[in-house]
Amino acid sequence: MNSIICSAIRSHNVIRFYYDSGYRTAEPFCHGAGSAGNDLLRAYQTDGHSESGNLSSGNFFV
Repeated sequence: MNSIICSAIRSHNVIRFYYDSGYRTAEPFCHGAGSAGNDLLRAYQTDGHSESGNLSSGNFFV
């Protein structure tokens, strides 16, 4: 999964993934590991499920 996300960041491509009860489409811009070793992703969500309804801000996905 890491190589897919890193490739999408380098190529400025969107990714689609399932997170917290729904599918989301997002433009990733930062990916790494947290202090607990879990994968972290920062992305601009452009489409899909959103609890808040706000798709334009940079979201943080754990």
